[in-house]
Amino acid sequence: MPPTTPRRLALTVIAASCLGLVLGALLHTAGTHQSENALLWSLAGLTLGTGLLAAGAKERTPRPSGGQVARGARSSLAPARPSARGHHGSMTSGPIAVNDVSTLGARLEFGDSGVGAWPADGTLTLSDGSSVVWEGPMSDAAMRTAEAVWTTRARARSLTGSEKRAVLEAAVNSEASRLGLHPRWSTASVDVDDLTASASLSVSDASTDLMARPPLRHRNGPAR
Repeated sequence: MPPTTPRRLALTVIAASCLGLVLGALLHTAGTHQSENALLWSLAGLTLGTGLLAAGAKERTPRPSGGQVARGARSSLAPARPSARGHHGSMTSGPIAVNDVSTLGARLEFGDSGVGAWPADGTLTLSDGSSVVWEGPMSDAAMRTAEAVWTTRARARSLTGSEKRAVLEAAVNSEASRLGLHPRWSTASVDVDDLTASASLSVSDASTDLMARPPLRHRNGPAR
């Protein structure tokens, strides 16, 4: 049995009211004193049915709510890749091309869990050589990678400068891999102090690097 909707209920009331009008007219023709009551009740039912029908039509009109995104509109969630010309983590239409990114900046802040500094927060910046195209927090995956390296230190104490650099490199490599970028640590500028570790390094499209890479050769065999 189909569910009762406002429209179905309204049509039912209107139909019953129409029958009441017919009955009232017949009673009035017959001279019965109940004809006036029948006509009044029928008119009231007809008015009610019309109101319900109007309410049902209004209810069926699509209306975007705060928790919905209209068809064709973009979601406010960040895409898997940063978008061009975003500022401080904001996103715009369309992903950036990895070959537009030439410089990656990263900053890792260290907290204290009682057993030495640990990676508490991270920021990633992507530049095209002349301006910042995206800036925002490091991904959860990158922070988990950094913490995994932090747990392998020699003993429970604050990290040394080289250990902080290793934690930072792990986070950056994780982000670069996710974005399809190849980091060039050989020319990187790295700065480490008591509370932070930061780096600025050149990056390139990892797929381009693979295509430009010379073929591997066996010692006594053909290139592959």
